[in-house]
Amino acid sequence: MKKPTVREMEWIGKGEWKNRDYRSITARAQDALLLAVSDEDFKVTCRIEAGNFPHGLVISQSEATFIKVDIQDTIIIRTSIRGFGSCVMIPRSSDDKFEHCIIERIGKDISIATEKAKLVDCSLPGCKDAVAFGLFYTQNRFFAMEDFSYSRK
Repeated sequence: MKKPTVREMEWIGKGEWKNRDYRSITARAQDALLLAVSDEDFKVTCRIEAGNFPHGLVISQSEATFIKVDIQDTIIIRTSIRGFGSCVMIPRSSDDKFEHCIIERIGKDISIATEKAKLVDCSLPGCKDAVAFGLFYTQNRFFAMEDFSYSRK
């Protein structure tokens, strides 16, 4: 499969670009996802702009099986396995405007971390073959993702 870049990410829902190149994006949308798909083991690193509204990273196998990492003043991790959900809140340890995030996928195993802490380490059913990953938007406000890097594992 071709190595995804920010330019190849597609909207699920309607979104608006402010800036976009191969490694960064500033966009806004109301209840939309900006996703790429991979069928290989990978590592993604990026920096997500923190804000006071729900937005951040998502890894999804379906509407009922996903992990969302919400980058606000607090990091909120929402998981759903076949519709059964959980939520964990972790205080951000930094006042930086951006949070450095790392996503790793090996088969059905998913790991999400920041520079300072591992946030998620789990298996998502159905993700052995392919997984969608990217950004989720809930409010019609701009936020940025910078320094996007995708590498095969």
